[in-house]
Amino acid sequence: MKHRPVLKYWFIPFTGDSVYPLERFLLTPFANPMTRGEERFNRSHTRTRVLIEQTFGLLKSRFRCPHQSGGSLQYEPRECGKIITACILLHNRCVRRRIPLPEAEAEGGEEEDPDDPEPLEAAGARQGRAAGQQARNNVVDNVFS
Repeated sequence: MKHRPVLKYWFIPFTGDSVYPLERFLLTPFANPMTRGEERFNRSHTRTRVLIEQTFGLLKSRFRCPHQSGGSLQYEPRECGKIITACILLHNRCVRRRIPLPEAEAEGGEEEDPDDPEPLEAAGARQGRAAGQQARNNVVDNVFS
């Protein structure tokens, strides 16, 4: 397998489920995959989203800051990254020291937060969608085809 650059952009996009609009920075699955590469992208996308959701569920069960935030930490993005990184490092340390998760997670998992905001349609959605399609197709062509 030859190695090719995944994206021509300077950033790594986020993955979002199909309720979010496709953007250059937010890759969503294909609604109707037409090629084998698109099908492989969707399978990988689904596995990645499940892993991310499980990870945030663990962090929310162990630490109050992401759980009490209602889905949005009220800090600048750089600070949010530092907070999440700190939570991950502390969680890994707890795992190595065999410190169990709080009882609520052990008894049945995380409940949906009714205060989580619904995703909003971004301004200039058509332009964002075209850039998103280009970014997603680039990933499919360079990784999954």
